Amino acid sequence: MVDHDLDGCLELLADRNRRALIEYLRNVDDGEATVDELADYLHGVEPVSASGPRSRGYQMDIQLHHDHLTTLESRGIIEYYPEGELVRYRPDPFVEEILDSLTDEPIEVEV
Repeated sequence: MVDHDLDGCLELLADRNRRALIEYLRNVDDGEATVDELADYLHGVEPVSASGPRSRGYQMDIQLHHDHLTTLESRGIIEYYPEGELVRYRPDPFVEEILDSLTDEPIEVEV
């Protein structure tokens, strides 16, 4: 993470969907995923293509592109390649230590 202050890290991890994205990327091969894979993960079983312009899934796509991915990239947690729709996790020991200290309960993703 670019800024290793505790408040900044907690602010980053306060959002349950960002925590879910980080956990997903931590657990996939090579720490890489497409934006569609991340969106599908956040949607649960709802495919991205089924999201209509006013559906909750569409709102999640907007948040993914314009909030979560840009925030994670600005903090140095991911590399985001919009042209290829690829996201690469950049492990951060400080963030991982905080995530590992949280309860072992699965993260419930808001959709």
